[in-house]
Amino acid sequence: MPAHEIRFATWDEAKAKASFSLRTPGWTPPGFWLSALQSFMPEDPTAADVEIDSVVASFTGPDGRYAWLDQFWLAQPDKFDLARSLPEAGPGIGHGVIRIAGRNALWQAGVVTLDDAGNPTGWDTSVLVLTWVDGQTGYRLQAKGLDLAALSRMGESLE
Repeated sequence: MPAHEIRFATWDEAKAKASFSLRTPGWTPPGFWLSALQSFMPEDPTAADVEIDSVVASFTGPDGRYAWLDQFWLAQPDKFDLARSLPEAGPGIGHGVIRIAGRNALWQAGVVTLDDAGNPTGWDTSVLVLTWVDGQTGYRLQAKGLDLAALSRMGESLE
């Protein structure tokens, strides 16, 4: 079933429609701008009772660089396995644990690439991922052309 897209014009609009406390970054890398703010829903987004439980902010930077900030509500945070939020790192794929806002955050220097049928084909090591949980909210920062220090700073700046 294809997902339905909901676009938000502003952070305030997204915050008003989200079913959880949506946070905005107080810092973005120099030259980056908010290029999209949206949610993807399995059900019809025009239904009156639709709850927005995930919001993705896309930031475009110079020279093909980008950052995505995905924030999502966790119904049962005690059952969410942070380690399983990233695929097992393949040979030569850097990964580890750092602290973001006092929480353990997993980072990985690569994402799995897929063919048209959804089968893994390898790793894109130009992309860095950082993921963590704070209460009932999960966070995933993914970027191309940024280092771990920049991703960490962006995560720490959420307010």
